Amino acid sequence: MPSLLFVSLPLYNSAAYYVCPVLNLTLGNTDCSFVIDDSEDEVVITAARKYAIVCDLRSYSSIERLRRIKDIESKKPLSILCHSFQDIDKYTVGFPRGDGRGQTNIFRTVKHCLPGPYTFILPATKELPKQCIKSGRTARYESRKHVGVRMPNDSICQAILQNLDEPLVSTSVKWPSEDQWMLDPVIIADTYGPEGLDFVVDGGVRVADPSTVVDMTGRYPTIIRQGKGPKLEWMIVAGEDYGGGPSELKASLSPPIS
Repeated sequence: MPSLLFVSLPLYNSAAYYVCPVLNLTLGNTDCSFVIDDSEDEVVITAARKYAIVCDLRSYSSIERLRRIKDIESKKPLSILCHSFQDIDKYTVGFPRGDGRGQTNIFRTVKHCLPGPYTFILPATKELPKQCIKSGRTARYESRKHVGVRMPNDSICQAILQNLDEPLVSTSVKWPSEDQWMLDPVIIADTYGPEGLDFVVDGGVRVADPSTVVDMTGRYPTIIRQGKGPKLEWMIVAGEDYGGGPSELKASLSPPIS
């Protein structure tokens, strides 16, 4: 088994400059799983953030190895890290853009959230490998497949994504026996290296600050996990009563009058 590659980066914003030459040498192997800094802060690299294990979206064996490394059951969905809205539109149905007949233009508002600390659950297209998706939660939606999409606002993550042709499949790095994030890249390498991890980008020890998860597959954008991203006016919270209708939601999405 090849040795794990561990890359330490300077702790300032131009650190992404140093990772690109290494990627050019290593990412030619499409069966490569590695850890990248999955931060939400684009300026100060020591701000609150966490790590993610990622792999090539096009490689069946890499996705299966990622699941084996993290002991993730096949029914549990994986997220994808995207560089642009074009990526999101390719692998999901995307965000509603409005049709002039009453459909709300959510895309216009989401553009102000991404890149940023949100995970949006969207219906997947046939372009997305089936190993990444999850069936609907009820019999009515059993044929529909959903996936979480992220566009992290981080210089290292964006540098990696913009040098790749496709998004990356992603899962958070946690302790194998505990539901707690692993935040030290040295410990991550020691723990998951023997399990088959190939590549670690060391951005320093992090402070756990997960993304806010918003389910876009229902009638209204619904927060199912509150994280770093604040609740916006056009979102509702799972479990809370919402007495408004489409017209109220549309009003909350309207741009302010300057």
